[in-house]
Amino acid sequence: MARPERPVPEPLSPLGRLATALRDGRKACGLSYPELSARTRTYSATTLQRAASGTRVPKVEVARAFADACRLDIDEIERLWFSAHLSQRAGRTAPTGAPQPHHVRNFPELCAALGELRMAGGAPSYRAMERKARAAGMQLSRSTANRIAERKQVPGTVACLTAFLVGCGLPERRHSLWVEAWMRAQQQADSIRLASKREVEDLQALVADSSDGEVSQGTAMRLLRKADLEAQEPYRGFNRPWTVACLQCTATFRVKLSDVLMGQVTCADCPRVNDRVREAWEDLLANRSGELSRRKLRALRAATVLRTRLQRNQLDISLFVGDHETATTLQSPTWHSVLEAALRRRLRRIFTLDVLLVYGYTTRQEIPSHQPPSAPTGTTHARSDSHGRRSTAEHRVRQAVPKQEPLDAHAPSQTSDEGKAWGSSRPAAPTNSGI
Repeated sequence: MARPERPVPEPLSPLGRLATALRDGRKACGLSYPELSARTRTYSATTLQRAASGTRVPKVEVARAFADACRLDIDEIERLWFSAHLSQRAGRTAPTGAPQPHHVRNFPELCAALGELRMAGGAPSYRAMERKARAAGMQLSRSTANRIAERKQVPGTVACLTAFLVGCGLPERRHSLWVEAWMRAQQQADSIRLASKREVEDLQALVADSSDGEVSQGTAMRLLRKADLEAQEPYRGFNRPWTVACLQCTATFRVKLSDVLMGQVTCADCPRVNDRVREAWEDLLANRSGELSRRKLRALRAATVLRTRLQRNQLDISLFVGDHETATTLQSPTWHSVLEAALRRRLRRIFTLDVLLVYGYTTRQEIPSHQPPSAPTGTTHARSDSHGRRSTAEHRVRQAVPKQEPLDAHAPSQTSDEGKAWGSSRPAAPTNSGI
């Protein structure tokens, strides 16, 4: 699974607007960074990903190539790049006043103050900071200086802090104020860690079900499933990392049972499933491949995608259709392969697609002749295996069609007394492309 991109640090800044425009262009094209790199034929996927990170202004040639590969307005991208370039140059040539370390109370404030200190000292390069620290007999790598200045890392020791101060050109007589600030931040972090440890111990004592005060494997599994998670490895401890999978979207990540019970764990992938299905649906309606007939395309545009569900390897997509003609047109599964192709570009996992047509009406309609008359309400699934071989069709009867919220705010609501649904399901294989 592709690792999700980090959010743009400052989306409203000139650099943030440039990064957002590049990211939106790539997502609109449905390209991964390796695919984007292949289109440019010049720049690597890493270079293109760094250009859209929002952490530094890329070279103008990279921004142009990125825009051209995504079919963006190159003039607009150049304008955004020039604005970001001017903003960065102004920040380097007109630094703010030196920060006051006695205002620092915690590590986030310390990191912010150290970043401002570097800018106040003329924003020396990280290579220059490394050389200054080495000349003073201290160790400070360029990567460490970069992470501290960008607020991605806190100085772990007083020695690391002092080396950074030397690299910024701060006089030695002023080092003591910064060391005191570091001590206050460390003390505050220790107190938070101690309070959190006590809270975890109290929570463990509350849910423990064994004589030694521990949570058993069975209890841990039940607590995990209540949070819509499933263990992927044996349980090792209440406050130890545990590999789990989301029951809604099958995403895998590491959690602690203590964090789960305190409500500090959420799946980051679940909201993205609906977004990716919506993007795939927009590709389907664009009909770039020309595989859809006008009649089929007109019916698809008249349908509305309801909330989707991806559980384990089963992807359920429900479509609301408002009239019998649209339902009859979409009942044929000939358009499913086009939808699958769009979904495969975005969902990098093996899944079985189940398309359900939800048809609401106030008077009972005639069931199509090829459906069994004894099952007026249900779904028909025409399945095929991963090699495309056709298997036996199965019919599953639904007693009622569940009410679902449409993705589109203007979608029609189902207010009928009865409903019928047709659908089909085909497995889709994973690809190396995706968002």
